[in-house]
Amino acid sequence: MSVSAVPKLEPMEKSELWQEACSLAEYMYGLLTDFPPEESYNVAGKLRMAAIDLMYAVSQGLGNSNPSGREYDWGYARKSINGLKTIYRFAGKQKFIALDPDIMVRFDKLLKQIDTEVAKGYKESAAYYDKEMQTWRLKYEIWKKDNNEV
Repeated sequence: MSVSAVPKLEPMEKSELWQEACSLAEYMYGLLTDFPPEESYNVAGKLRMAAIDLMYAVSQGLGNSNPSGREYDWGYARKSINGLKTIYRFAGKQKFIALDPDIMVRFDKLLKQIDTEVAKGYKESAAYYDKEMQTWRLKYEIWKKDNNEV
């Protein structure tokens, strides 16, 4: 991809997705003080890592200008939000924390936003590769004519 073809990306700090991922991560970190000490390296550690993974994956998706890379990053962000949601629910069921229904709604809303980005990534990736393949299809047609393969 030439430098002129690289799309201009908005600063990630302006993205509602990024702001929400950071807000959820900060919320999860605030919950860690409520965990029993024996769980500080188990469930609490998983919750901490899942929150960081989500922020990282969203920032990767927002910062990648390559369509196929962005498609992968948004897929990873989708896995991250589902992982964080699962660990959060597990921690609630184990009575380490009190589950907040508003947080579950925020998870679902963020997941829908990420799904929109995943779908956009599929479209962009397909269009990118279709454009990349045009030259090769043209060369192939010329080769077929030259080799009586028509």
